[in-house]
Order: sequence, then structure tokens, then C-alpha cells
Amino acid sequence: MKFIITGLVSLVWCLPVIAQSPSVNTKTDMQKYLLEYDPAVLRIKGNSLPIGIVVISDKGQKTQTKGFLNGVDNWSKYKIEVDSGNYSNGKIKINGNWKVYKKGDSLTVNVYTK
Repeated sequence: MKFIITGLVSLVWCLPVIAQSPSVNTKTDMQKYLLEYDPAVLRIKGNSLPIGIVVISDKGQKTQTKGFLNGVDNWSKYKIEVDSGNYSNGKIKINGNWKVYKKGDSLTVNVYTK
């Protein structure tokens, strides 16, 4: 019985080392995500605004999404949420609520990687 308890105690002491993930000590790649849009498109209710995502790695490599930016990345890598609009196929359709535009009005776009 003492042997089993001693074995369990030694296993408990080693557990933090065993449970530690191997990626803890490795350097992780940092990436920068930029959302770009076509500034020539009039941003009013009912219009569609083409967008693109540029990903820049810490090594300086740059990739872009298909569509507006003519890149190779698929949009399926990202989840897009739009406040006051809808997203579809690389474009944001701006919803309108029939109010007059006021300075400071904005459209919020959240981008998440899948």
C-alpha cells in the first residue's frame, strides 16, 4: 500500500511537467489583420461596400482575401459580423433606417478567424 501511495505522490509532483503543453516554450507567430474597403464606393444605405482582409505575418509575408483585393485566401477562414448591415461574399450591404446621415455615424465590422 505504501508503494502505491508513494507512486501516486511522485506522479502528482510530475503532473505539472507532464500536463504542460509543448507550445508553451515555443515562439508563436504573431499576425496582423487589416480590414480594407473601397473608398470610392459611396457609403449610404442600400449600397454594397466591397471589403478585403490583409494578413501580415511577423516575417513580413502578406496574404489577401479573394474578391476586392484579388488575393488567394478564402472567405471561409473568417467569420464576419456587421452592425447596421449584412455580409455576403466579400461585400457589406449597408442597412438603412431612413434617418439623415449625421457626422460621426459609423458601421462596425467584427472579423474573427475560424
